[in-house]
Amino acid sequence: MTPFRTVYGRDPPKLIKYGTFPSPLDAINQLLTEQDAILEILKFNLHKAQVKMKFNTNKHHREVELEVGDLVFLKIKPYKMKSLAKKENEKLNPHYFGPYPIMERIRLVAYKLQLPDHSNVHLVFHISQLRKTLRSNNISQPIPPTLSEEQEWILIPDGIKAHKSTPQDTEILVSWKHLPEFESSWMIVSTFLRQFPTSHLVDKVKLMGGVMLRSQPSST
Repeated sequence: MTPFRTVYGRDPPKLIKYGTFPSPLDAINQLLTEQDAILEILKFNLHKAQVKMKFNTNKHHREVELEVGDLVFLKIKPYKMKSLAKKENEKLNPHYFGPYPIMERIRLVAYKLQLPDHSNVHLVFHISQLRKTLRSNNISQPIPPTLSEEQEWILIPDGIKAHKSTPQDTEILVSWKHLPEFESSWMIVSTFLRQFPTSHLVDKVKLMGGVMLRSQPSST
């Protein structure tokens, strides 16, 4: 179904191409001539866009086929918890986990991997996420148990690395369980207490919060 039919419930009117039978009205002739010129421009631009898209796609295309039993690294770009404030470092850098053996070829470009029992990630991946290992002594990078099936980190506060205060806010630098130190995040104290009320760090955070824990004035 075309977008036009979805919106209006009918097919769009047919475009009348200006042919060899001119209209007795000059205004109609001029309108159809201008319409033909616009259609030629549209056709040219559509073709140009298609060529560009094909070029960009082929630039990253790899003619690779993997076999059952091959060891591959799995490329995952996990996301931090959505409830955290959006910052420049919200998206984590791509990580390569594994290597893991291929259990089954599902389709031409999809493979099922043998992942650890503790992993919550779905087992089938597109070939673009896989990199075949050429050595048997690669250092293993296991998938952490805090990565959900949707490839999103389930954040568990692990420690407070630093804190800073301003006239408006008090912020703490929180490190996360099963994540490296460089993934630590700055959070406002009140936000941390609201999102992690049962954390073992609550008492420590409250002491750091100071003025941030006072009742906020009414908006009225």
